[in-house]
Amino acid sequence: MAYLGDNIRLFRERKRMSQAELAEYCGITPSMVSQYESNGKIPNFVLCMKIAQLLEVSAEELMKGEKRK
Repeated sequence: MAYLGDNIRLFRERKRMSQAELAEYCGITPSMVSQYESNGKIPNFVLCMKIAQLLEVSAEELMKGEKRK
């Protein structure tokens, strides 16, 4: 079972996006993205929705780690 942070990293890397690019879009620091991806912190719901939108996945896909076709 993948954690939310693992899924954020997976989908971000599939988009060939850096942590800095994701951070800029979300209005947070790259170190905060790093903390999310290492499962040290969990983004709030609004931020999860923003990340999912940017990465072109649903919130469910972001949570579960599965991209639907």
